Amino acid sequence: MYVYLDETTFGDNDEYSGYACIICKQKIGREFVDSALKALSEDPDIEKEIFKNQDIRTLERKYFHAADDSQNAHSHLCDAINNHVTGKFNSHFFKTKASGFKNSEEAYELASKLSILGVLSESNEVVFVFEERNDLSKEYISNWWESLWDDLLKSQHKYPYIRTYYPVLKFEICTKNEPGLQVVDFILWASSRQVLKKNCPWLSRINSWFRTEIKPGDGSWGGHTLSIGKEPKENELNYEITDYKHDDEKLNSLEYLTHYLVNSQKVINAVANQGKQDGVCHFWEEIEYLEANKITESNTEHIEKMAKCFLKLFDNISLINADTSMEDKSFWLSCRKCFSFALHAHNVMGRMHSIRLSDIRNEIIKNSPEALMQC
Repeated sequence: MYVYLDETTFGDNDEYSGYACIICKQKIGREFVDSALKALSEDPDIEKEIFKNQDIRTLERKYFHAADDSQNAHSHLCDAINNHVTGKFNSHFFKTKASGFKNSEEAYELASKLSILGVLSESNEVVFVFEERNDLSKEYISNWWESLWDDLLKSQHKYPYIRTYYPVLKFEICTKNEPGLQVVDFILWASSRQVLKKNCPWLSRINSWFRTEIKPGDGSWGGHTLSIGKEPKENELNYEITDYKHDDEKLNSLEYLTHYLVNSQKVINAVANQGKQDGVCHFWEEIEYLEANKITESNTEHIEKMAKCFLKLFDNISLINADTSMEDKSFWLSCRKCFSFALHAHNVMGRMHSIRLSDIRNEIIKNSPEALMQC
């Protein structure tokens, strides 16, 4: 899975800050750009005075940049996207000051996280492609990802029924002539112009089988989603919201909390015994540590390590599959919710929950340690 990302500020005095991405199963190749450049070079309208300078500049630099290109270039780029690109575009914008952000960077951070959420329910390996700029480093990107993942692990307390992979991540920082960055730059530019209600036909010229626009009444934020071309999902969804029995009180009982601790450890033990495999190698040290310390006396730090590892394993190993019974689906989804809540360390109730799990685990170690040694 490839994710191409771009950011922008626009409007009077850069009133809006926005971020967008296009998510594709395959890397966007150079043939997409070459076809658009060839069509532009053969367009007789290139000789018109209104277009000539811009079109020659585009052809000489051999890549497209929406804010500098002519209507001719926009038209041929739309055709090339429709013919060569399959993926999902997401954009999010905020009125920076009106929405209470300190600066554009703070708005970018939230908008970028919102834009890429969909990729985490689709793939267990992701390549993020960013446009090169002076203040961008792989260290910065890694920190951005870690903060996002922490938020997602915690979100599974509220949304345990949403599939979320913990993918192998790769990061690339590329120049403006990277084909995928040219796509996201163009659609983001068109999206921002539509937010400002400027005459811009280009967003509608892109063929998409599904599109939405989010726009509250006060106009303080918004965004667009376009699904360009159709491609089959690689992973079958084996559970949904109706499998989560949130109103079943017994699922929070002492008995069930004990079952969650025992069964999550069994999952970790089983994965450790199977050895390294696709989907778990990138957090193998966590798995090995928890298997080696399966009957070591507990504390809240151990519970949090256990919770993070179990939540990462959940979809990466397809803990719930097509053969899982309705009762077991409900059990595992509630188990997921339970461990996610233990990561809410800054919440008093979350911290108390983590302490309770630690106490229960110590009782298991004291009275029935063999229960935590099963696979």
